[in-house]
Amino acid sequence: MNRRGVFRAVIMAMVIPALAGIVIARELRVPEDFPTIQDAVNAAQADDVILISPGLYSGFIVVGKSGLTIVGDVEKPELVVISGTVLIKDGTNITLSGLTVTGDGNGVEVDGEIQHLIIQRCWLIRNELSGIVFLPTAVYEDVKILKCRVLYNGQDGIVLGGKGKKVFLRGNNISYNGRATPTGCGIRVSQKLEETVISNNVIVGNPFAGIHPQ
Repeated sequence: MNRRGVFRAVIMAMVIPALAGIVIARELRVPEDFPTIQDAVNAAQADDVILISPGLYSGFIVVGKSGLTIVGDVEKPELVVISGTVLIKDGTNITLSGLTVTGDGNGVEVDGEIQHLIIQRCWLIRNELSGIVFLPTAVYEDVKILKCRVLYNGQDGIVLGGKGKKVFLRGNNISYNGRATPTGCGIRVSQKLEETVISNNVIVGNPFAGIHPQ
């Protein structure tokens, strides 16, 4: 084998194992590829994107995997409606975008150990309980809630419970919550939060307080 052949063989020996470790992100479409959002989540791998077409989707959805992006319609979130609760549990690098969540419980619940969570351009509207709730057992870091509408929920708009660090709420409308109770707040904040920034939000019409410690 000449020098050029040896060189090519060495390069291929280096490249092939490297390529074997590369995970190629996929697009999983609901309902085109999977009939339900939960089916798509169950089939998803890290770095996959779940694309949800306009429609009404019912049920309790559990997102218990890392590296998932779930996208509805970022320009018109009202076209992609989840009637139920979305539970995000024990994961990292998770994004929800362009969804409306409404139902007879909390809109979005967060539990377990969570890092790098983004909820953006979502509508959490008219849930019987609260819009977004970080449960008391949640431990989370680097959370961003951006440009969401959290409106007309029965109890609170957003509950930052549990223990959190580096939480950012920017550009949201968190208003007119507490429809079912006079103690409803726009944002209820745990005493165990560190490095939390709440800025450039509209927070009006919540009967007990706009922002209140939990």
